[in-house]
Amino acid sequence: FVTKEAGYKSCVNIYAPGGKSIYKWHTNNPVIDISVSTSGKNMVAASYTYESNAMSGKLVFFDMNKNEPVKEVVTGSNVFSEVRFINDDVVVAFGDMYTAAYTYKGVMKWRVDYGGRTLKSYDFTDDGYIAFIFDRYTSEMSESTVEIYNSSGRLKGKFESMNNVKYVSANNGR
Repeated sequence: FVTKEAGYKSCVNIYAPGGKSIYKWHTNNPVIDISVSTSGKNMVAASYTYESNAMSGKLVFFDMNKNEPVKEVVTGSNVFSEVRFINDDVVVAFGDMYTAAYTYKGVMKWRVDYGGRTLKSYDFTDDGYIAFIFDRYTSEMSESTVEIYNSSGRLKGKFESMNNVKYVSANNGR
């Protein structure tokens, strides 16, 4: 859970299945999303700062056996809205300018830049395949491009539609 606590903008509480608190982290930055690895050993938090009229994205990586973060990665004007472990070693972070995969220690493995295109929608499978929809223009009725990437960040397929594609499901709608 991400909550507020006196003196902090965000407090992340991780609970075991029985309801016992197993990890707690306080920060003075708003937390957008968190993901915990399936083993429960690692966690990543997507956050941001707002200074001098500009937002700056941040990913914070944790070894849950330690009290302090392992690494913080400042992502500049790219703010991540969702983070998800695709296995115990790799987390994928979805941002407004690019999507990237990182090791659980915060080392970037690959990155898919949007190249100025507007990301309209995306979905991903449990094993790390990702489907993106990009609008080709800024209009809501724009033509769309659908791109599929594998868990290594390699483009596997691309579909250019003359119509406006609104949604994509890469995981049978789950």
